[in-house]
Amino acid sequence: MIDILLATYNGGEYIGAFLQSLQSQTYSDWRLLVRDDGSTDDTLEQIQTLTQGWHQEVVFVERGDHTGAKNSFEQLLMHSENEYCAFADQDDIWRENKLAVSVSAMHEAESVNAGKAIVVHTDLQVVDSELKTISESFWKYSNLRPELIEGDIHYLAISNCLTGCTMLMNKPAREVSLPFASNAAMHDAWVGISTLLSGGVIVALHEQTVLYRQHSDNVYGAKKYTALKLRGEESNISKARKSYAAASPQVFGSVISFLWWKIRYFISQRIKR
Repeated sequence: MIDILLATYNGGEYIGAFLQSLQSQTYSDWRLLVRDDGSTDDTLEQIQTLTQGWHQEVVFVERGDHTGAKNSFEQLLMHSENEYCAFADQDDIWRENKLAVSVSAMHEAESVNAGKAIVVHTDLQVVDSELKTISESFWKYSNLRPELIEGDIHYLAISNCLTGCTMLMNKPAREVSLPFASNAAMHDAWVGISTLLSGGVIVALHEQTVLYRQHSDNVYGAKKYTALKLRGEESNISKARKSYAAASPQVFGSVISFLWWKIRYFISQRIKR
């Protein structure tokens, strides 16, 4: 069974559409765990109403103070008990085969990596608030190279290509990820780093399983790749500092090591696929 871990915060505008997509999944062996991060709208009330009559169990973990998405997902992971778990965002739309294709890939990976921590993740279709397509592929839109992290943890720490709402992880991956390190930037990147540090496996599926809705209230959204940005919303230098802080000393022993791998990743982005 899969524990679907839903962290909510003032998501009333889109939560109904997400729940409908969840109910449309062809893979139905799951339960929903919800943690609300101090919403001031009717998010929880909508969930309680819209999930009445579901065959699947719905568990409300807690209604806590507003502490951010990373903390919410960590709390949900701590309450997860089943063999697999998947992060979920309140504003996306899941394609009906999302869970099915991820579970199939997970079983295949487990058959040759018995006992190891495993994370399966996929590409996304980037859409606007009205679900109109911005890009068919989030990975291409943001110039991400998921195949690189399968061979080296440094690339994952340089540029996280794991999007939490696409991830399915097994119990060993959950166990090695808890508790989150104090320097962890976000839940998805930390689970990926922890999985690879433990000798585990990350599997990338080149399939868009989620409509990744972009709107004014996204915590972290899809950013179109910019080769060099020194000013503006957030410079590449600022991003690099954050990447180093979030993976040191677990991955990078020094700034020199980080810069070396940063340069290698920068070059790899320009190699034609």
